[in-house]
Amino acid sequence: MTAKIVILTGKNGEVSMSIMSIKSKVVWTTSIMVLLTGCSSIWVSEKPISKIPKPSWVEEIKDGYFVGVSPICNDEYTARSRAMADARKQIVESLGGLIESELVDQIAEGSGTIETRDEFSISRVKIISRNIISVKPEKVYIEQWEKRVGLKRYRLFRAYVLVPFSQKDHNKFIMEYIASSFLAGSKLYDRALKLMERGKVIEAMGVIRDIKKNIKPVLELTGIRPSLKLDIMYLSDDVEGLRRIMIKRTTLKPLRESYTGVWGQKLDDTVKVRLFLDNKNKVPIEGIPVNFEVTSGEADITTSSKTDRNGVAYCIVDRIKSPQNITIEARTVFPKDSGIKDKKCKIFINQDNSALLLTDEKRFSGRNNLHILGDLISQELTRRNFRITYNTLSLGENIKNFNNFSMSELNTSGDECKFIVVGYLYITRYRKVDEGFYFAWCNAGVRFYNTLTGELLASFVHEEKEAGNSLEDAEIKVANKTSKALVAKLIKELGI
Repeated sequence: MTAKIVILTGKNGEVSMSIMSIKSKVVWTTSIMVLLTGCSSIWVSEKPISKIPKPSWVEEIKDGYFVGVSPICNDEYTARSRAMADARKQIVESLGGLIESELVDQIAEGSGTIETRDEFSISRVKIISRNIISVKPEKVYIEQWEKRVGLKRYRLFRAYVLVPFSQKDHNKFIMEYIASSFLAGSKLYDRALKLMERGKVIEAMGVIRDIKKNIKPVLELTGIRPSLKLDIMYLSDDVEGLRRIMIKRTTLKPLRESYTGVWGQKLDDTVKVRLFLDNKNKVPIEGIPVNFEVTSGEADITTSSKTDRNGVAYCIVDRIKSPQNITIEARTVFPKDSGIKDKKCKIFINQDNSALLLTDEKRFSGRNNLHILGDLISQELTRRNFRITYNTLSLGENIKNFNNFSMSELNTSGDECKFIVVGYLYITRYRKVDEGFYFAWCNAGVRFYNTLTGELLASFVHEEKEAGNSLEDAEIKVANKTSKALVAKLIKELGI
């Protein structure tokens, strides 16, 4: 197949033509691609074409006026709107940051409706609409432009608007702004006060933060008479006073400062603390987290709670793990941005670890009035917060009886002890090796009962031998050695 193709080639802005015969379909396609590629560069330009010169007010701006300028737009209406938006934005910026940055663009667009989120915005929208959104241009100049794209031409527009906003307008806006800020702040102050009276201190502190944030620009205004800001200054003092009242009077106290518990047992009562506003009505504060921590002694407790409608938070002591008195600290967890420091208080669990101590001690030397084992048990348990009632017990000559009786066989009528400790220490035999040299053998045992549960908590038997320069000396030495070893086992087993 034969065809003729005209190929345009660009060179220094000139167009030349050449004709060649093509016999191939492939060469035809390739030539078309070369043609399209060579012609892909399109010339674009823009230039002003207005016959009316730009007026002097565009460059020589008088006091009390703002000149808004639009970008180049496709139509005159859009150019006018964009120029007015620019003028409004300049007016807002001249007010020194009084209007929140998130509202500036909405004001500049001049729709007459502004999205609001709080009392201050609601009140200010009205004066913004009256004083800024509603401004009208005194003069308008439309500059025409031409845009060329290849062989096509388009008409474009840039607008200049002269908008009056005099010092009088500025002062009028400032006065209305101050008045609206005071009214909105007063309304929010009343809301914060009511929230506080209902114990909603977190919400109240949030409202106070909003008030302080919005009246701060007013307080920082310069160039106006201080008397014009008096109402705002008084409002600021009232707001700060309310804030301090909530910080100072928010109080955490235990419903009871002390409880009575028993080692190894669950506390019968639930530990309770109350969070409230310490005024004449003692208003409870609801919904605040409270953490509980054991700061002395050992106990299993619930570590966190939230104040209920009565301002009460609860802590359950599941088990007292040490015989020492327990101290629990309760601490509130206020949000960091609330401005209220965490409050704390302490609760004490005093333990009634009353124990009846019964011991039987016998020696060959006849010094049976020495209660070495009993004294050592009493001393060690007293150090660990047990209240000891001491008595003696006769188990008989047969030591095996010690392993055969139960707590129910003990005559403890009239005693209200929470624990019973039974022990014996017998010098079982001795041997005289030489004059002034004796050996003595000792056998001792101890049992520790919980009378509330009937549980045997610990049971040990221990034997030792020791030498002395007399029978009595050997007996005392072996009795001390055996007692120390036995009591050490008991304390370790009880975990105290």
